[in-house]
Amino acid sequence: MLLIAVSVSCAACDKQETASTPKQAAPVASTTASSDTVYSYQQYEKLFDQSSTNLAFPDAHIVKHTTDTNLVAIDPAESFNTRSFLTKNGEQSNETTQKQLIYKDNQGDAFTVVDVIYLQHSLGKDMISWPSNALKQEQNEPILDQYDTCLIAYNNILVQITRISKTKPLDLKQMKTKISAVTDYLQKELN
Repeated sequence: MLLIAVSVSCAACDKQETASTPKQAAPVASTTASSDTVYSYQQYEKLFDQSSTNLAFPDAHIVKHTTDTNLVAIDPAESFNTRSFLTKNGEQSNETTQKQLIYKDNQGDAFTVVDVIYLQHSLGKDMISWPSNALKQEQNEPILDQYDTCLIAYNNILVQITRISKTKPLDLKQMKTKISAVTDYLQKELN
């Protein structure tokens, strides 16, 4: 029996799909005309399964990772009527498209959350987002110094790295360490 954890969730990771050129996902890795590899769902699962032991940060240790099906039902309107569930085919199944690892810093109170997300279409290899504090909003809201996030695309695998501290501002150097570890890991495992 499939255990279902149903929650309302933002489908921002899947909204990215609509901005890219549609490509059919193949059962095994294939190369498209733009030389972007589209990884199979099985490769995504293998990457995530290995990441719980092979994706290591020098200053943190893993405390939790997705171990079972995390089925999330959404209002289809939130995905531009593309899907009803955050799964590979958009229907109720055990092929979920989001899995998570949580690390705790060895020193301090910060956590790093790594979301590994499967897309049917490639976005190329790129850092998609790393919001700047250029607006200096943290001067008005100091708690924002305790949060940082970065989004990386490795073809059709998205990785969101989020750092959160309970009590003090985050160190930019530690975020850079996490980003480097993730990009090195993706290149090693997917090349």
